Amino acid sequence: MNLDFFGHFHPLLVHLPIGILLFAALMEYVFPKRNAEPLMQIVLLLGAVSAVLSALLGWLLSFSGDYDADLLNTHKWAGIGLSIISVALWGWKLKGKIFPKFQLISHVLFGMMLLALLLTGHYGGSLTHGEDYLSFNTINDVDEKKPIALQTPITDTTKGSVYDKIITPILSTKCYQCHSASKKKGNLRLQTIDLIMKGGKSGPGIKIGDASHSELIKRILLDLQDEKRMPPKGKKQLSNEEVRVLYWWIQNGTSSSTTITEVKKNDTILAFLSNA
Repeated sequence: MNLDFFGHFHPLLVHLPIGILLFAALMEYVFPKRNAEPLMQIVLLLGAVSAVLSALLGWLLSFSGDYDADLLNTHKWAGIGLSIISVALWGWKLKGKIFPKFQLISHVLFGMMLLALLLTGHYGGSLTHGEDYLSFNTINDVDEKKPIALQTPITDTTKGSVYDKIITPILSTKCYQCHSASKKKGNLRLQTIDLIMKGGKSGPGIKIGDASHSELIKRILLDLQDEKRMPPKGKKQLSNEEVRVLYWWIQNGTSSSTTITEVKKNDTILAFLSNA
């Protein structure tokens, strides 16, 4: 059995240390009068154990190769740091009372724990949802790591290619979350035609002129309950028009230069435009 199989439990466990350690901080600073030392020690012990286990499962998950290496490395070390600080904080609350002159250490450890928790959560969210997931920046530069939303309605008079104006926005809004530079599930990235052709662990993403046997289309058409379905259950799904236009694009050669005006009378394109 592959080690990364156990890593798949990381997303299930990762919220435990967040909730438990935040609860410990509330006990310490918001409700100090109700803070009983034995209870605090138990809460911190649970937080430390869950943080260590979460970090271990995350380390196993890292072997899947589905994530951006630099971002993954940062998240991994932040998680390890959180685990160490959590254990140290529990140890200090257990034995630190014998050093009454050094109680400032407790505040320092709590501050470091909250900072590590924030950073670990931020980088974890970036791995899962994209690097700009928690960004306040509303101006999105053109970047293959960032989704490209439809800024204006697409019509039969829109200038530009079918690939740039229709195909790319569909993939961006429905697929990049799992298949981009920051997260390449199954080693698949979809930001360019070359990357789509290259595919991932299951082989090429498309077969030019043969949409029915293209992995991209096959995965989109799987039952919603199937674990190989793209997008998976719980994610925003492609509309029927979007599926048909992707099918048409692959079937007709995956051109990056065919303009919308050239094919505006095609039934598939017309149906998409009327629902865009």
